[in-house]
Amino acid sequence: MTISGLLAAYWLYSLYQARSANPIDYWQLTEQAYDSDNLKTIDHSSWQAILTDYASYSQALNATVFDYAKLAADDDHHARQQLKNYLQALQTIDPRAFNHRQQFAYWVNLYNALTVDLVLSNYPVDSIREIHQLPIDGLGEIIGPWDIKVANIAGKELSLNQIEHGILRSIWQEPRVHYVINCASRGCPNLPLQAITAERLEQQLTTAAQDFINHPRAVDLQGNKLALSSIYNWFAEDFGEDQNALINHLSQYAKPALQQALMKFNGDIDYQYNWQLNQPLNE
Repeated sequence: MTISGLLAAYWLYSLYQARSANPIDYWQLTEQAYDSDNLKTIDHSSWQAILTDYASYSQALNATVFDYAKLAADDDHHARQQLKNYLQALQTIDPRAFNHRQQFAYWVNLYNALTVDLVLSNYPVDSIREIHQLPIDGLGEIIGPWDIKVANIAGKELSLNQIEHGILRSIWQEPRVHYVINCASRGCPNLPLQAITAERLEQQLTTAAQDFINHPRAVDLQGNKLALSSIYNWFAEDFGEDQNALINHLSQYAKPALQQALMKFNGDIDYQYNWQLNQPLNE
């Protein structure tokens, strides 16, 4: 096999690994995470302030959007610095010192804030996939920024892929995590308008699941034709062992009419995804 062929094989293997939920041992939960007396909290008020000012619900899209253009154009750059300061503050924290719910909220908010920061650092772009890694000989540029090291936590450099797949998905094994982490795209579940918190975590996860599953970008059932978000294909292992398990998961959060239709469904599934940037329609 040629060198370029070996690189291509390695790249494909890396993509597979990125989508597999393989835990990074360093971040595994310890007894401290389950200590009922561990009441230390992490402040996400700066992230909430940014969401309040620049994220909103779009009636036209029936989904949340983030106004990257408005933030990027702010004359005093206060919000941009606020985001940088928030990310820097999170990177001074070792999340393992907190209980497991605080840790979960920490990683989700960090992931979403890092994603917004990546887009802003490269704005204007029409899609997050336009933000490339360095070119690899024989392969061209790797599409998307997910393997770029974007944070240093407790002395460990981390990429978005490592946070999502090596920590959140694999350690918590909570399928609803997919509904609260946002990839800056219209096909993605909503960017939460409220910072994720340990105190409201269960409610926030359930509400996020309901909001996404009852939107046609997630579940579009017309007669016996079912189109699902590609999330359910890329991360099929998180939603059960087979199609019946996936349907049961969707039905758990679907509104009554959709729930009944899903339970009767017995056909093939197509998958769809919209990679356009999740910004207001007038941008």
